[in-house]
Amino acid sequence: MSNEDRRLGIDSEIYLIETALKKSQIIRNPSETWYAWLARLQEDQQTPSDLITDLQVIVQLHYRYRFDPQGLHELERTQLQSVTRSLLARYEQWLAQIKN
Repeated sequence: MSNEDRRLGIDSEIYLIETALKKSQIIRNPSETWYAWLARLQEDQQTPSDLITDLQVIVQLHYRYRFDPQGLHELERTQLQSVTRSLLARYEQWLAQIKN
């Protein structure tokens, strides 16, 4: 990945989440900001609250990663990756439960 891609935040884990959530038709509209998407998910109350809580952290870290000139410190970047892994694991469990 190029430095330009990193600078633009294209390598952010938030995109893994967006792709995964499409499995259950939780789709972010093309012109929707991450915060607007998060607010919509909170309003429709279809997404479990623990996933919403993690998404709040992830969106905040993503915006800092993407727009803060200093980016994320190594510990914060690790936190973004860790919270994303945790959310995706719980999401897969939730998805399996609603399919049964």
